[in-house]
Amino acid sequence: MAGKGGVRSTSWKPGQSGNPNGSSGADRARADVKSLADEHTEMAITRLAHWARSNKFPNASIAAADKLLDRAHGKPAQAVTGPDNGPIKVETDELTLARTIAFLLSKAANSQT
Repeated sequence: MAGKGGVRSTSWKPGQSGNPNGSSGADRARADVKSLADEHTEMAITRLAHWARSNKFPNASIAAADKLLDRAHGKPAQAVTGPDNGPIKVETDELTLARTIAFLLSKAANSQT
């Protein structure tokens, strides 16, 4: 083995790739996890829908409904500030209104317990 900066027997030869297959073990592991998660999507949605319909545990019902809305319609847009660092007025849509109502109901349920 040569000293610092020298060529080692384990060094790549000119033009040789250190990763000839082009993917890492981490990439394969992520693909495996995604594949496993994909197999359970229907069950997860069914479970979320069950909890969303449940009146037994209001907090679980609200959380499940919120997750379903996120997956169906995406998360709500984040607030953006204008040039004077003040809020930009954004029209409220039904999804934002539904989430606001769910949040307020959650707070009301928590205050009653």
